Amino acid sequence: MEIIKEYFKKIKEYLEKKSINIFENLEKIKILLEILAILVPILTTIFIVKDKINFEIYYMIPARFGMINSFEILKKITGISIVLIIYIWVFFDKTKKETRFLSIPFGMIIGILYYSMFAQYLTYYAGEKIQKIALNYSETFYFKLFLIFILLNIFSFIAFKLDNEDGKFDKIRKVLKSLGIIIAVIFIFYVLKDVLNIYPWKRKYEVFKDREQVKVILSEYNGKFVVTDGKIETETLTIKGGSYELVDMENKKIDFIIFRNINVKTELEDKNNNIKRTCQHKKSCLH
Repeated sequence: MEIIKEYFKKIKEYLEKKSINIFENLEKIKILLEILAILVPILTTIFIVKDKINFEIYYMIPARFGMINSFEILKKITGISIVLIIYIWVFFDKTKKETRFLSIPFGMIIGILYYSMFAQYLTYYAGEKIQKIALNYSETFYFKLFLIFILLNIFSFIAFKLDNEDGKFDKIRKVLKSLGIIIAVIFIFYVLKDVLNIYPWKRKYEVFKDREQVKVILSEYNGKFVVTDGKIETETLTIKGGSYELVDMENKKIDFIIFRNINVKTELEDKNNNIKRTCQHKKSCLH
């Protein structure tokens, strides 16, 4: 108990020494929360409408069948809010000395998110050649890379908050600040790809078999699954777009699978491909 009291005493002394105006910071937090309170319902509405439209465009199934995923919407809004708060603090907060200690927790958060983004890219979206190269490296290498991502973000944040009046570390500061800006731009663009349209990047699907035919669950509607035919080949799932049926949820053995590649094809595309293959085989084709 005495140790805790001593710890809080040191924090109090530190705050007094740095002359942090707590009430001024609370006012800034209040303004930020008010802005978020206005943005959250607007963003929620945008995500709901956008997801339904994208569902129709991607799967070629009426938008009304697109399921509203509250968890996904909450995850997006939370992620956007965290990233915005951190980068607003990095680029626009002028109380450099007083809030410099935030470089460590904020740098760790962005570093972890950035590494997760990098790992996700290698797992699902990188080409086969890149994947083969990536698999040659050990777990120790990736753990070190994870630490580098965190430290790089921490030091770049510190560079933005450092008053280097004597100019001793000016070049290092410029390099770190430039890296911080590059990381921010890449990170924001990568996040936007999911925010703007999640379906082309979706790799996790629930599937089940009905009379040996693979059925892919796309959403839920009025207590039933919205499903379409699918075909699984190793790590690739081919989804039949433009066709769907509503099936009961009961008595289904459902598998949750993460695929590396997703293809959405319609019957018309399959027919056109068959015609092209026939023409290529015969080396001529009459239209």
